[in-house]
Amino acid sequence: MAAGNSKGSKKKPKRSHGIREEIDRFRDVPDHIVHHILSFIADTRSLIRTSLLSKRWRSLWKDVPVLSFRKSSSCNMSSFSEQVNKFLTLRSNSAAITDISINFWGCSAGGQPQTGLQVFDSIMSSAASHGSTTTGHNLRRLSIAHAYHDIKFSKLAPCITARHHKSLKTIELKSTVLRREALALGFNSLTTLELRGCWFSRSWGETVDPFGDIPCLNNLKLIECKSSRRHLLKVSGLQLLHLEIQKKTWDDEEIEVFAPKLESFSYKGWILQLVKLSLPTLDCANIRMGWCGIQPWREQSIAKQEEQRYMKLLRELHNATSLNLRFDKLGGRYPWEKHLFPFTRMKPLMEREGSPFTRLRTLRVQYPQEPPDTPYQVIRYFMEGSPNTEDKFVKFERKVNVIWAPFNSIPLLTFLGRKTMAGSSRKSKRPKRSHVVKEVATLSDFPDEILHYILSFLDTKSAVGTSILSRRWRCLWKDVLVLNFLPKSFCKLASFRKHVYRLLSLRSHRTPVRKVIFDVRGYKRDETPGHITRTIEQIMRYAASHGGGGLDHLSIIGEDQNLCFSYFDENITAGNHRAPLKSMKLEGCTLWCIQCDDVGFKSCTTLGFKLLTTLELRECPLSPYCPILPFDLIGDLPCLKYLKLIRCFIADPDCWLLISGPQLLDLEVEFTNHYRFYELIAPKLKSLRLWGEYIDEYLPKLDLPSLDHANIRLKWEPERWEDDDPVFIEQNSAFVNYLCGLHNVESLKLCFDKEQRWKNDWEEQPFPLNRIKALVEHEASPFNRLKTLTIQCAHQRHPPNIPYQVIRYFLEGSSNTEEKFVKFELLAD
Repeated sequence: MAAGNSKGSKKKPKRSHGIREEIDRFRDVPDHIVHHILSFIADTRSLIRTSLLSKRWRSLWKDVPVLSFRKSSSCNMSSFSEQVNKFLTLRSNSAAITDISINFWGCSAGGQPQTGLQVFDSIMSSAASHGSTTTGHNLRRLSIAHAYHDIKFSKLAPCITARHHKSLKTIELKSTVLRREALALGFNSLTTLELRGCWFSRSWGETVDPFGDIPCLNNLKLIECKSSRRHLLKVSGLQLLHLEIQKKTWDDEEIEVFAPKLESFSYKGWILQLVKLSLPTLDCANIRMGWCGIQPWREQSIAKQEEQRYMKLLRELHNATSLNLRFDKLGGRYPWEKHLFPFTRMKPLMEREGSPFTRLRTLRVQYPQEPPDTPYQVIRYFMEGSPNTEDKFVKFERKVNVIWAPFNSIPLLTFLGRKTMAGSSRKSKRPKRSHVVKEVATLSDFPDEILHYILSFLDTKSAVGTSILSRRWRCLWKDVLVLNFLPKSFCKLASFRKHVYRLLSLRSHRTPVRKVIFDVRGYKRDETPGHITRTIEQIMRYAASHGGGGLDHLSIIGEDQNLCFSYFDENITAGNHRAPLKSMKLEGCTLWCIQCDDVGFKSCTTLGFKLLTTLELRECPLSPYCPILPFDLIGDLPCLKYLKLIRCFIADPDCWLLISGPQLLDLEVEFTNHYRFYELIAPKLKSLRLWGEYIDEYLPKLDLPSLDHANIRLKWEPERWEDDDPVFIEQNSAFVNYLCGLHNVESLKLCFDKEQRWKNDWEEQPFPLNRIKALVEHEASPFNRLKTLTIQCAHQRHPPNIPYQVIRYFLEGSSNTEEKFVKFELLAD
């Protein structure tokens, strides 16, 4: 039995004879740090419960300098008073009290108005006696919430000033009624005051000036405060440095600010509430305005009053060095239209006036959605008054977290919302069924031309398979104008060749072939030259000989350069003399530079395509080992108007690309890392798109006299070079010369993308437009027709600061009588 148990039982691990001590790291923390941690507990009852943790923690709560009393709604005033008195008697007398927070939520004296005052007086007296010095001034911060009904701040203020008028620095009041005599009791040492959701009683009269009797007040916050009737709220402070005012509801209260030493000002509310500002030493201003705009239900006089008041506000902020403007829509269901956008409406007013800003360096504009087009005259109004020797930046960004709408400000929207909610709650009646049988059109009722168009989107194998549907569909596939061949749908290439032979023999000889699509993706390079090339030659001969119109579009799609276009270009050009080809698309095909006896070396795409108007090349190697410099791709295509080069490259490192088209109107080029040298000559070009080009010293100088629209997406490597580095200077000069070649555009879009290896440290490197500020700030603008400038940033969380000198370089050369707009956008990764 013993042997059997020993075999079936598992071996126990050997115990280590070393002594293992459990380390309590929190036990080694000093008491003053533990007191600081316990001060963040928001309730004294939760604070007392920490005494159950260990012997050491039994008395730690007694020395916490922060007291937080919060009355629950289920607790009456008498029980709350007992809890407070018991806590104060058990607390250590030697521990000072520096912070007190009292929340009278749900307190109603219920016939005993002195109960709440007695509780507050006992707390204040305890704060004055516990841990006190000879003067007894320890309390620094006091927070009182929901002091209304019988417990008002006017009755609590004497208890505060009698004991702590010299030590108290910060007071926070929430949902409290304020009388005139409450704040005039001698808070001589008060430096910070925060009022949140407070009411100013009728004792103030027509003008409310509650802060004039506080001489040392430096920081003031007024969050959603209002008066019992219409008042003029006057905020005056001779020592006031920071002021924040937020008004979320629409009322008739007007605000006047007088602060000769104010440095920071923040306001959120309706524009018509600000009457007058006197801020001579202001540095930073943050203005968040609710804007209704011109709505059908609004009077035009109110809209004009908003514009005039906003212009007056800007003149009063003329000394600011940093200005943050944010616009919130009142009623978020209407989009930002041009007639609703505030800057667009105020553009005529800003054009007539000079810039009042003499020190402004940073302008930041925020919107609740995508930034609209901002007129250049508006940007010039803000930034032109500052001296040009200083750095000036402009930033536009999107803020989508809050879109608020005051209830009384949009009565029509509120009325419509109620009607919509009332209508949605009713049960919708089902429509009565009609006993009349209505005829429904079916697929058989369509004419043959529409069915041929539908079949043109299928490959030839699937199109032939539709012949089993009905008698009518047996011959529909024979008259389709598009032949879409998909060899990979067949198991073997031999079966595909039989399919092509039978298809061409059974097809209607009177129907022309307008479009041929040949997709050979999925085959290796050694399989395509023999079988696939001979099949394409057969299809091209058929398309050239059948039908009267001839072939209009040819699309050949390869993969990994598994197809060479020079193998079958002679058969295309042979039939092209009879039926000229107008559009051609090549993807994954190798384009060789072949030799002709009469013209020398030419590209295979330029032989016999004299009437070609559209050419698209995707991922095609261009002329490997070309013996000539440069490689002229479209020089012998006199009628070419539209050209696309998507991720094409030149295999020969000693050759560069020449794009010269006398009739070229639209050009789109997406570069790769394989080549970065090209030359562009297009005197009639109207639209240009260049993607993936690097910002370096090899940028070409463009000369496009007829260009209207340009979309440039540039890549750059943010190297950590000094400003006086010769390579850095050469790159910046090449970039400026590159921009000068686009001087005739009317619409310019610049997108800046960074290399993949630099995406993690985008913010650490200078933005490309910031690098050229020193080169363009003293130069005249070469853009004489530019109306719209769009700047896009890719792989960035926040838009960068754009120097005003660069924006002026782009838009100052155009005529001031025309509308000019600037737009900043962020692109996703």
